[in-house]
Amino acid sequence: MEKKLIFGIGTGRCGTVSLCELLNRQKFSNFTHENRPLLSWDGPRSELDKRIEDLLLMEGSYVGDIAFFYLPYINYILSNYPDTKIVCLKRPEHEVVRSYMKKTRGRNHWVKHNGLIWNRCEWDKCFPKYKALMKKNAVRK
Repeated sequence: MEKKLIFGIGTGRCGTVSLCELLNRQKFSNFTHENRPLLSWDGPRSELDKRIEDLLLMEGSYVGDIAFFYLPYINYILSNYPDTKIVCLKRPEHEVVRSYMKKTRGRNHWVKHNGLIWNRCEWDKCFPKYKALMKKNAVRK
């Protein structure tokens, strides 16, 4: 059987952990969740190509990673790896915003900042950046 590459995507806080667990319960499947190193929202495509090479080396007939940070790469993935399948999760906006507001207290991944008001962390690079005065508005975008 030829190896099948599958990505799970969503906004984050939408069930990606559960999707990874569900896929890993299937025969001949090997999936990771937010595999390291984390991809930048606007990083070089070479990082993604390396990630795909690594995923295809994993054991299993069905392999992949589940993470929100693949969202900006979907067109590239489908153009360059046309047999790839994408599973997209959707959760109501207000639930996603509420969940992120709770999970990211003290951090704001959605705006460029110098670390004086918000704590900086490795996840900052993984999110799109918006001009918004209030964190909740940036998350909503």
